[in-house]
Amino acid sequence: MHRTIHILFLLLLGIIVPSAHIHSQETTPEPPNQEIQSIFSEDTCAPPCWFDITPGESTSADVAELLARICPIPIVGHEFEQGTLDPETGYVIDGEYQFNFCYREDGRDNYDYMRYIPSSSIPIHNGKIDSIRLFMHQYYTAPEALTAFGQPDQVRFHWGYGYIIIDFIYLELRLRVISEFVGWLDEERDCNVAKIEEYFVIHELTYFSPEAAIAPGHTTRQDIETPQPALIVYQKVDRYVPPEVWEAWINDEVDMDCIDAWRGLSTEMILPEIPSATQTPNQ
Repeated sequence: MHRTIHILFLLLLGIIVPSAHIHSQETTPEPPNQEIQSIFSEDTCAPPCWFDITPGESTSADVAELLARICPIPIVGHEFEQGTLDPETGYVIDGEYQFNFCYREDGRDNYDYMRYIPSSSIPIHNGKIDSIRLFMHQYYTAPEALTAFGQPDQVRFHWGYGYIIIDFIYLELRLRVISEFVGWLDEERDCNVAKIEEYFVIHELTYFSPEAAIAPGHTTRQDIETPQPALIVYQKVDRYVPPEVWEAWINDEVDMDCIDAWRGLSTEMILPEIPSATQTPNQ
């Protein structure tokens, strides 16, 4: 009798749980026990921490110390610190630090075409890091991001206005990774979803504090009536990639032009639920 009840319970669980999962989650399955790493070989921590600083926890003093040792390029005609500064220490209270992240690794190609323009930034609010936004001047690929961070909770695909982008969203890590197709200049139709591992390189990484992750995000879309959280905000031509579609792409099961693949995706905006976290994961 107990065995029969137990079997019936499992059968009901198998029916009810997947149905609830479909409505409450729109995320890519994460392999169990995958260790999160940094893509930078000499980094001292993993996201949402970056070289010993963590959004929502580290202070302006921590940022100033870090930037003094990781090779920020002095910018002629630009302020290194912007905003309200502490009159005694010179640290930013409310504002941001602007810099170029020129950390180098042996054997890596480097993008130096914007080395004299401050592209990366660390916004500060009440003396603490709000977020870390890194524009990459180095060659790291989308597959390297997947190896380091694991499968994203959500994938977006973006085509238009001269570029093709894949956007990885990691909810627990409070991280967005934007990778760009590097073969656009050759011929528009060269991009194929089967070539994601070959032709998409990381363009931008953004690490968020818990507060910044849920704050209203800037968007270029005109059809968003209710502000969306910055960690998951949609941009003008973003389209959601369902987990089963993404799995087919990265497993080379689909041979399709990127533009056709983008056009085949739904225009519906799917917003995953951001975990209510006040601490860095695994603390």
